[in-house]
Amino acid sequence: MSKKVLILFASRSGSTADTATIIAHEMKLKQKEITVDVLPVKKAKDITSYDLIILGSAIWMGKPLPEMLSFIKSYCPILKTKKVVCFALCMNLRTETDKTIQESAAFLTPFSSCAPIDTTIFAGSVDYSKLGFIARLIVKMVKSPQGDFRNIDKIKIWAADIALKYC
Repeated sequence: MSKKVLILFASRSGSTADTATIIAHEMKLKQKEITVDVLPVKKAKDITSYDLIILGSAIWMGKPLPEMLSFIKSYCPILKTKKVVCFALCMNLRTETDKTIQESAAFLTPFSSCAPIDTTIFAGSVDYSKLGFIARLIVKMVKSPQGDFRNIDKIKIWAADIALKYC
């Protein structure tokens, strides 16, 4: 019987949405019999039929986006009965040092309430042209550089590993 996977994402400028699609593709390559649905977290309704739920969010001001936090709070009782895996994208990891890795790991704490079986955080991406006026001002104020700092190979390896472990 085919396993059903749901990937829900919260994205500010599109890179988390793109990453969710990359993860889905890699999972299907590793486990051909799985079905993977990818949706913005705001469109999530009935999640009960899924065997594995993957939650992904951009990190904004040190925490997952508000729509992801709201989803986790609302769906926590159901999530605790499911296999849940979480990932986040964070500009803090554009330069991976012991310090930035340790700082960034703390940004995953809000996911802990849904008892995930696996979590990870990747370097992020930001495109100023895809941000609203206020968000663009904030990223410029904190001197967040524009660009794609994701290590796509690292993301694909992680996705394949998740498929093999949990599907």
